[in-house]
Amino acid sequence: MAFPKGTPVDWDWEDLLEADIPAEIARDAEVDTKIGTHAGIPDAHHTKYTDTEAQDAVKANVEVGDLKAPTKPLDMNSQKVTGLPTPTAGSDAATKDHVDSVVQGLDWQPSVKDESATPPETPIIGDRYLVIATATEDWAGHEDDIAEWDGSVWVFTTPNTGFAVWIEDVGRQKNYNGTAWVSFGSTVNHANLTNVLPDQHHTKYTDAEAESIASGLIATHGGNPDAHHAKTVDYEVFGLTEEVTALPAAAAGNLGRFMRERTGAGQVTKVYVCMQNSADGHEWVQLGIST
Repeated sequence: MAFPKGTPVDWDWEDLLEADIPAEIARDAEVDTKIGTHAGIPDAHHTKYTDTEAQDAVKANVEVGDLKAPTKPLDMNSQKVTGLPTPTAGSDAATKDHVDSVVQGLDWQPSVKDESATPPETPIIGDRYLVIATATEDWAGHEDDIAEWDGSVWVFTTPNTGFAVWIEDVGRQKNYNGTAWVSFGSTVNHANLTNVLPDQHHTKYTDAEAESIASGLIATHGGNPDAHHAKTVDYEVFGLTEEVTALPAAAAGNLGRFMRERTGAGQVTKVYVCMQNSADGHEWVQLGIST
């Protein structure tokens, strides 16, 4: 629709046909319309995230098991893998507790706070106790069981042979031998050693008992001449301490005897030992001489 310059025009925008609108203007109007329409649909909007927000969203919603299966070794950079369950298959990762229990032939259980016959008045969820005789109240009839508070009731676990627990309040371990809970004898108490008979233990004596026994042994020893030790001369006890100015005769009585011969003050000292010679006789053999 063209009008000569200076021609009066009596028209309105509504009289314009779509074909009369330049393409550039038409596109801009369409874009504005689409934007307006999109703005009116909240569900069609995309949330704008910062890099940190995007990473946090991925961490919170993506399971490791959903990732691509690894094709190369995983370097943990000296970090621990924690929270592992008890392994059930040969290819499962094993916890230290599981390995220790297998090595020791024990079935390790989570630790208990203490041993008690009476439930605590205000237990906390997860509190565990080793029930001992004679159990009362909610624990009655559950001697040797492990009691755990779940927030409303006590849940009991009956031990199998080999169960082992750490008792926190006393800092020691116990294991169930099929009849009773016993302390680890080799690390706790000599009386709890396994395969050791009572008469193989060492008797514990008071000071007074020990003195009485010692007095009795001395008295008995004094009345038994055959139990005495013969008194020896100095050279027999202190073989290297006897000093003489002249060696005695080499004879059977001096066999093995050590002598230090020093003829006088200011003289050298010669060391001899009396030995047998090839003729079955005896002679003094010099071992050394001082300067």
